[in-house]
Amino acid sequence: MDTTRTEPRLPGADSATWRHFALLPGFFVAGTGLLLQVAHPVVGAGVLHHSNFKQHPWKRALRTHISTMRFVYGMQGGPHAEGARLREVHRSIKGVDGAGRRYHALHPDAYAWVHLTLAQYVADTARWFYRPLSEAEAEQMWQEFREIGKALRLKDHQMPATWSDAQRWFWEVVERELEANQSTADVLESLSRPPKPARWIPSPLWQLLMRPLARLVLMTTAATLPAPLRERLGLRWSSTDQRRFERFAALVRAAMRVLPEPLRYAPLAYVAMLRDRRSKAPRTPSSVAQNSWKRYRTPGRSRSWRVR
Repeated sequence: MDTTRTEPRLPGADSATWRHFALLPGFFVAGTGLLLQVAHPVVGAGVLHHSNFKQHPWKRALRTHISTMRFVYGMQGGPHAEGARLREVHRSIKGVDGAGRRYHALHPDAYAWVHLTLAQYVADTARWFYRPLSEAEAEQMWQEFREIGKALRLKDHQMPATWSDAQRWFWEVVERELEANQSTADVLESLSRPPKPARWIPSPLWQLLMRPLARLVLMTTAATLPAPLRERLGLRWSSTDQRRFERFAALVRAAMRVLPEPLRYAPLAYVAMLRDRRSKAPRTPSSVAQNSWKRYRTPGRSRSWRVR
């Protein structure tokens, strides 16, 4: 029996995942992704009883962003190190929920579901606010996500084999398992009335700035949620709301077409993309010479050079 374990083939700057995961309009879909996660009974119970999201939503959001940058874009040890850290953090998150159901954050289906929601986030961001993924791009993205999942210690059989299979599973979970719970209510409360991230910010100024933004984010969240879950959460949605959202989405897509590449991505992700491109760029004689000169340059003195 062959027990050889192949290392995951992690994506890089030329991958569908890296090109789409950190697009800035993903901000408008982030609430959708979070609701899809906490509407799962296991995830919702874990967040309710073991997370400080309700008390410190901004800190939680920042930690989540940094975590995804690590396992998607390879920062600070990449997905292997982040996977080990996440496993250790979630090991003690277990108990019994309000309905008497036992839960554990490392339950394979729940862990795989969270991973799938991140891939769904990529597809939804591209669909509404950038350019819809082609069938080939969606399949490539999902296969890359499967490799990331393996690095995060998900088993191959715990993730659907193809994007079509992933979509079937996604809708099965939406229809049969997702629910309105206290964690979904807490997320909606934070989206509707985001608390100040710092005490020194004047409350009147915060309300002036955040009230229109919160309305906008709540609209984009409701628009991009699967309709069955939207109804389960009690979010009203009309044809007028849909037209308003489609006009806004068209405006964002038009802006994305003209923005230069550095302004289309989250800064940390774009830095990772540039670093990866440079590492894979062919070495020309001029670049080799330039790098050689840099190695001999004395720090702090622009025209002094070390001689070996």
